[in-house]
Amino acid sequence: MQAMSSMMGASKGRMCPDCGSTMEGGECPECGCGEEYDMEEKTEVQTLLDLKNHMQTCVGLIDRLIVNSSD
Repeated sequence: MQAMSSMMGASKGRMCPDCGSTMEGGECPECGCGEEYDMEEKTEVQTLLDLKNHMQTCVGLIDRLIVNSSD
């Protein structure tokens, strides 16, 4: 159908790089391409939150070391 539309000169929107379907709102309704970018952002934010938690744990351990060394 898409090949037929392009032969007839129909204007085509942004095409999905994976399956060739027309993308709607940055996502492909056929294969879901484009959703992975949102997942990458969520993964990055989760990684930063995990790093923050680890750093807070380290600060707590350092605080304990300081208190124990002053005794």
